[in-house]
Amino acid sequence: MTSKSSGGEEDGGIRNGQASSDFPTLTEAATVVLTEEELLNLRRNLTEEKIAHAKYLRSHPEIDAIMRCAMQMLIMQRPDDPVSDLLEFFANTDLKAVLQAKEEERVRKEALVKQQHEVMRALPP
Repeated sequence: MTSKSSGGEEDGGIRNGQASSDFPTLTEAATVVLTEEELLNLRRNLTEEKIAHAKYLRSHPEIDAIMRCAMQMLIMQRPDDPVSDLLEFFANTDLKAVLQAKEEERVRKEALVKQQHEVMRALPP
């Protein structure tokens, strides 16, 4: 019987973000438990799943915009309780309006930059 340190090894063998030598990694466990054919099918299924997820996200670009907006809010505000702030953000009934306003601001800034470039080109060297 090995002694447990008070450092919290009761967490399934994870110490400092690394697997304990007492516990195999997921890959090691899978290669022991699954046959070569099952591993091949698992890899194929995971690849198909990743492709399906990517297709879904490409077909819904608003998801990317929403997630970018949420992350920007967190990074800029750095709240003490980010989970609560995210819950409030996603519960916001005006989320569509917020995203539309951000898009309009982006388009406005883009037009301003383009205008500034045109003015700079028109100035003599």
